[in-house]
This record gives sequence, structure tokens and C-alpha cells, in this order.
Amino acid sequence: MASFNWEFDFDKSFPLHVFSYSPKIEDELHWHDYYEIGVCLHGSGKYHCLDKTFPIEKGDVFVANNFENHVAHPSGKSNLSFIFLIFLHDLLQAQTTSGVEKTLLSVFNYDPRYFQNRILSKTEGATKLVQLMKEMLHTYNMHEEFRHVKLDLLTRKVLLELNLHYSSGELIQNIDHAMDSRIEESQKFIIDNLARKLKLAEVAQHVGLSSSYFRHLFRDETKLSYQEYLTKVRLAHAIRLLISTKHSILTIIEMSGFGNASQFYRLFKRETTISPAEFRQRFDQKYAKNKLG
Repeated sequence: MASFNWEFDFDKSFPLHVFSYSPKIEDELHWHDYYEIGVCLHGSGKYHCLDKTFPIEKGDVFVANNFENHVAHPSGKSNLSFIFLIFLHDLLQAQTTSGVEKTLLSVFNYDPRYFQNRILSKTEGATKLVQLMKEMLHTYNMHEEFRHVKLDLLTRKVLLELNLHYSSGELIQNIDHAMDSRIEESQKFIIDNLARKLKLAEVAQHVGLSSSYFRHLFRDETKLSYQEYLTKVRLAHAIRLLISTKHSILTIIEMSGFGNASQFYRLFKRETTISPAEFRQRFDQKYAKNKLG
């Protein structure tokens, strides 16, 4: 089953949009380079993220980062209505260089296998987020003086509420910790070069550190060894390709940077308990069933 990259044009000086949207049953799975927060104002349906499916009810809030494939579908003849806030990572970084922004954005640095993308309408956090998003939509459409300043402040309030909600459930790790910029850069370098061999020494050199110091700093910052992190990212990328493309498994193995097929199959089964082919088949069947029902 294919998916696509849902692109938006952003103002580089203030990369943010707020808009109303009514999801349709024919909408396809998609991903994007921006962060997304949506609140349901009306209707019911289902929200699909990778191999997870959540019911949608009025007042629910949904969170998607710049990695997960996702889509919302209405149930039957329900008129599903959302307010969406989308913005690039650079939005807050462009305003200041303090560690507060990294802390606020850390809510999107989640493991998609375990993250609960839905915030239930009955929670205090969802109630506050719905009101904030309504205020954001009004401000966005008014084009009044200090509009960007108001939107910036409202975005921070939204992110603060998200962090407060998820930190209480221990679903986000290291919320109060601003990651070392060199480790952030190393992670970006790893993702950009995932399809080839990546020795620790090369990544350390890229960020200007010795191999020994980088090894210790990386573990301190991520709570994973370099190799553990690399394997985790490769597997996550492989899972994304399995469910969003029709590439052969051998092609996916190469695109994810695994040294050989046997290593990939062993690690994949250890992580998911099933084979890549079975994982793809189960997801396709589940998605088709949920879309129809």
C-alpha cells in the first residue's frame, strides 16, 4: 500500500499554518517534514498511524511527528471536522537559541511503536488544547497587528500542554533535558546517510569529537549505545518502507543500510516477533479492513 509526502509551502521567517480540514474516506496514508497537531471538532472516525488505529471522537487531540505515516478517516456518513496546526522544526529555533525550545519540541521525539498519538477528549489536557487551537485558528485568520507574536506564544502554550500530558504518563523520555547540539547533529547525519555503512569514528569526526568522547556523550544523551541507536533507526526506517512502499524486502534491506539479509531478518523478528513479509501483510489487511469499516 503506497503513501505520499503531503507537502506545504511555508514562510521561511515563520513556518506555521493553522487551518480547518474535513478528512475524507479517500484520503491516503501520508507523511511530511513538519509537525502536526489536530483537534476533532465534529464527527467520528478512525485515525491510522503506522500499524496503530485509534477511534476519533469530538474533542480528541492527535499528534504526528515528521516521521509517521498517518491518516484520519470519517465513519460512515459522519462529517469529520478538524483544526490542524502544522509547523516546521525551525519555527521555535528561529526565534531563540535557548534550551526551552528543545524541551518543548521533545514531545515529537517519540518511539512510534509505543506512542499514544490520541489524547482523549475527556482529559484536562485535551480540553485546554481544543480551546487553544480554536484561538490559534481565529488569530491566524485575522491578519492583525502582532499576529506572528500571538501565534508564537499560542504555539508554545500548545506544546507546553502536550508535554505536561505526555510526561505524566512517562511516554516521553528526557522531557526536561535539552540534548547536546552535537548529538542532535550526529543523529541528523545518521538519518541522512542511513543507506550506507556508518562507522562511529566517521560520525564522531563529522561533529568534531574524538571517537572515545563521542561514544560516551552519545550514550549519556540518548541512553543508548551508538550501535543500539543505529540499529533502532534502521529498523524504524525499514518498517516505514514496508508499509508505505511496494519495494521488495531486499531493496528495503539495502535502503535501510543493513549489512546482510540474515542480520535484518534476525533483528526484525526479535523486535516484532514476525517476519517482514507477515508484518506487511498484516498491516495491509488491517488498514483495508479499518478503512472499509
